[in-house]
Amino acid sequence: MHKNHFAANAVVLLSVACFIWAGSWTGLPARAQHAGHDAGEHQARQPAEHQPDDTARAPAASRGAHGGQVTQTASYCLEVVYRPQEIRVYLYESSMRPVTARGVQGRVAMKAQGQQRIVRLPLRYVAPAAGSREQDYLAAKVDVSRVRDGSMTVTFELADLPHPKEPQASFTQEFALSEIPLKVTLAALTRADQAGIARQKVCPVTGTELGGHGTPVKVLIGDRPVYLCCKGCLEKVQKDPELYLRKVYPPDKATSGGRITVTAATAADRAAIQAQGVCPVTNAPLGSMGTPVKVTIDGQDIFLCCRGCLGKVRGNPEHYFHNAAPRGTGPESPGPSPPISQGGK
Repeated sequence: MHKNHFAANAVVLLSVACFIWAGSWTGLPARAQHAGHDAGEHQARQPAEHQPDDTARAPAASRGAHGGQVTQTASYCLEVVYRPQEIRVYLYESSMRPVTARGVQGRVAMKAQGQQRIVRLPLRYVAPAAGSREQDYLAAKVDVSRVRDGSMTVTFELADLPHPKEPQASFTQEFALSEIPLKVTLAALTRADQAGIARQKVCPVTGTELGGHGTPVKVLIGDRPVYLCCKGCLEKVQKDPELYLRKVYPPDKATSGGRITVTAATAADRAAIQAQGVCPVTNAPLGSMGTPVKVTIDGQDIFLCCRGCLGKVRGNPEHYFHNAAPRGTGPESPGPSPPISQGGK
């Protein structure tokens, strides 16, 4: 497989905004369904021997270093991260030592269950930012935010791999949006942090009073501030950020003083609910399970189909907030108009 083999696939990028999976999933706007049909029709007529269904499916681990599915080949471990607007492929040796993706050529083929059409996109090399220690990767820009977990198979073909015994690799995975691991970063203290320190009171690692070992250390776990008694606690937080995040922001904390508040939607939320359209957890139309649940995190609102989805949102709010981006208002909004309660709760 050579670079010119993938050049022809670049035109598919022009139709990414249109196809939105060609109506393969319920709740899609009518115009997106029609546009996707036009953009992908030439793909559906390809000979059967070029379909990715015959590709062997290697066993995949549930989670890799970046929160993706890991498939092992003879010489590599290949981690695929399914983000709402992008698919990434990270390369590792079989020992999970990172391998650069520079010079590697690739493409991805996506096929929805019950559909003949296959959407193919090239994988582009993405270098880390200057001075960054982040790993490089291959990526395809594509909107998969409304694809349901398990409803699509995704086949990857890689060429010009660095290992001489395995210069090419092909594998297939079942689609599932990845849960991105929480990132821990040091942050500078400001005067605005005094209120947060007073509210938190103790270090989540040692349990000692903040300020007892000098000026507290501020870290961001995801986008949430957590205060430590000293830098000696940082390593433990980095190894298990979710544990210490739960200590500072308990999942059942839903008071006005907490980060997460949960209420029933009201009539004032109708426009926002119609703009969002579907639940970011189940992808079910908002209102299909009764009055939507309103979740507010640091002043930002999203809506869920029911309270059964709260656990997942509390465990990974950034992921589901990203997935709840408004789909637009008007007649193309998916789902029925939801029932709205008149009370605050």
